Amino acid sequence: MRTIAKKIDWFIIKEEYVTTEIGYEELAKKHQIRRNTLCERAADEEWVKQRAKYREDLERKTVEEIAKKKAKQKAKDAVKVNKVCDKLLKRISSMAEKVVTAKELKALTSALGDIQKLKGIKSDEDKQEQEARIKALLHSIEKDMDKGHDAVKVIIEGAEEYAE
Repeated sequence: MRTIAKKIDWFIIKEEYVTTEIGYEELAKKHQIRRNTLCERAADEEWVKQRAKYREDLERKTVEEIAKKKAKQKAKDAVKVNKVCDKLLKRISSMAEKVVTAKELKALTSALGDIQKLKGIKSDEDKQEQEARIKALLHSIEKDMDKGHDAVKVIIEGAEEYAE
């Protein structure tokens, strides 16, 4: 009695292996092929390497998509903050004409300072202070390196989401 050889769609089998968690044993049973035949084909075509590359690419794309979504949300939030700040500035400027007491003036200047912080506006003094801090840190790092310290640990407050 003659057996009829069945047609095996290796493309589908390989794609299933590369893109899922299925193992050789289960894959061979599912497609009714000998495990050794499947293993030989997989080794010849380097399915394991292709699976690893597929997973790396998938992970990279996922991270990129998450970063894009976060960036879009931050941009939307920044636009909202700027709109609110602009409205507040208009109100404050109209109120400034009616300021009578030092207490009212102090409240207005405090509100203006808060708006500057929200909008990320820095005065020249703030920028100079920040530059001075950076120079002091660099000087401190150079001293540590001169003393033979190899590693430097930098901690930036408020940047936890970017830290590793």
